[in-house]
Amino acid sequence: MPVIAILGGLLAAGCFATATLCSSRSSRLIPPSSVLAWVMVTGLVVTVPALLAVGPPDHVAMSVWGWLAVSGTGNVVGLLLAYTALRTGKVAVIAPIVSTEGALAALLAVVAGE
Repeated sequence: MPVIAILGGLLAAGCFATATLCSSRSSRLIPPSSVLAWVMVTGLVVTVPALLAVGPPDHVAMSVWGWLAVSGTGNVVGLLLAYTALRTGKVAVIAPIVSTEGALAALLAVVAGE
């Protein structure tokens, strides 16, 4: 059983490294805002068919929509900052900083009791 966790961790690290190197290269070829736009369009193209297949949720509280807006705005701003940093800085310095996002999310979830 622990072998599966180790392989999963290695696979996740490999995917993160590949995505970071691709993001770095693309943000050096075109402006970071254009990279962000293409990432968002690609995400939209992937997500919309799944949303249409499942349909909208029956009931969503207004406070949830507010948190979704805050979360989406934070995601866009964070990605733009990451792509800008990858354009101007060294990947070996920026990648570990950007990778702390997952650890902080997990820490916040634990603190919130999730």
